[in-house]
Amino acid sequence: MRAIFAAAGLCAALCATPALAQDDAPLGGFYAGPLVGVDDLDTGRADKEEWGIVYGGVVGYDFASPGAVFGIEGEVTDNTSHNDGTALVVAGDKARLSTGLDLYGGIRAGFKIDGGPLIYAKVGYTHLDAKASYTSAAGATVSGKDSLNGVRFGVGGEFGLSPNMALRAEYRYSDYGTFDGVGPAALDFDVDRQQAVVSALFKF
Repeated sequence: MRAIFAAAGLCAALCATPALAQDDAPLGGFYAGPLVGVDDLDTGRADKEEWGIVYGGVVGYDFASPGAVFGIEGEVTDNTSHNDGTALVVAGDKARLSTGLDLYGGIRAGFKIDGGPLIYAKVGYTHLDAKASYTSAAGATVSGKDSLNGVRFGVGGEFGLSPNMALRAEYRYSDYGTFDGVGPAALDFDVDRQQAVVSALFKF
């Protein structure tokens, strides 16, 4: 929920500044740029969730019609997030799931508001590197790695700053399925995350 509120605040800030649209970037064509935001990783087993930072880059191509776009895009991101749980099997044990490189490819569609932002939605495939560890009450630790495949949904707003630059604010939810079996109890983690990000886009 905090990620949702953060994204709503970012989008509201964009929508509240229509002057940015005076030098609006044209719809359609290639774009690329950096992104950064907040990341909330969830496993369904944590009693100590730690917010993290997501950072990386996005590239895409939009096909434009009057007032609307349909496009394809890809992302490469990393993050600082992890998720901890305790007393999962017996009192005194603990487990951690942390994530790394995240690859995304998908489509987006949106429409242009007169004098305002491009409002869009997106959906696509996401591939995540993850690592889990389990430490028994006696202090013995076992760990495992896995690559998870999932789906991402997102909504956002995009404002033109100049003929070749735009600013984007976006909320997205990703579901990666299950990280299977780590530790003596073969613990599973249902992995999903929420992110609120901003991007500076350069258009070509």
